Amino acid sequence: MINSFSIVKLKSLKNRSNLAEGRLIDYLTEHTSEAADMTISVLAERADVSYATVCRLVKRLGFEGFKEFKRTLREELSEDDRGMEQLDTRMSRERSVTEIIGNVCGLSISIAKSCKNTVSPKALEEVAAKISNAGFIYFVGFGTAAVTAHYACTKLFRLKVPCAYDSDIIIAKMKVSLLKKGDALFAISSSGRTRGIIELAKPAKESGITVVSLSDFVGTPLSKYSDISFCTTACDSGKYVDEDFPLIQGQINIIDMIYNCCFNSISDSSYVFEKTKSTVRSEKSMEI
Repeated sequence: MINSFSIVKLKSLKNRSNLAEGRLIDYLTEHTSEAADMTISVLAERADVSYATVCRLVKRLGFEGFKEFKRTLREELSEDDRGMEQLDTRMSRERSVTEIIGNVCGLSISIAKSCKNTVSPKALEEVAAKISNAGFIYFVGFGTAAVTAHYACTKLFRLKVPCAYDSDIIIAKMKVSLLKKGDALFAISSSGRTRGIIELAKPAKESGITVVSLSDFVGTPLSKYSDISFCTTACDSGKYVDEDFPLIQGQINIIDMIYNCCFNSISDSSYVFEKTKSTVRSEKSMEI
């Protein structure tokens, strides 16, 4: 079966590879399009690694052989190019209302498909286990990412998960300094390059705090300081560093995936959820 998130997985393996595999991953990351048309021998020579290193990495990525790996790269590159063409958030007075509707809805569909391809079921299971057993979950996001952090906290507390969120960097730094082992920091940054978020994630990870990150791009600086990282697209943020792609819908989709996985793993989730649901229902039914 083709691994539908091979590019994402490839980049995520860098920190857990030996020197030879690291060189190969760097080469594949920088020359993905060219590698999709190379033989094993040519790729090994260009990346300055052995034939066996290429074969081992392909197996580690979950493929039966190099041909399957190359086929998946071609398919993902094609999907990635089409997807980025649709990720057009520029405003234009020349568009009609019908075109605006089509563009916005098309973008939403593209983002949802991208999330489906980039999110690893294994990562979802792992983060659900971490959240279900954590002493405290701290969601942090600045700017647009603050909306996602607030949404995540609002969803998870309904399952009786002890959590909070903040969008102020000073308060966030103070609270992160008080986190202890068994707690988790959930860091959200659309670009994956937000300095303040990285300044929270790095010391937290060094202190043994579980760090989960969510961004719109793969292989970001933030992901280097994360135990588990999620992204809404398989695109490299370096290619779009001067552009703003706040793909908040994709972030919300991933939070909803995490929420549903947590619902399945928390033993009394149904009781807690129904209890909060009845409160909301009662409030909405009150006459004004």
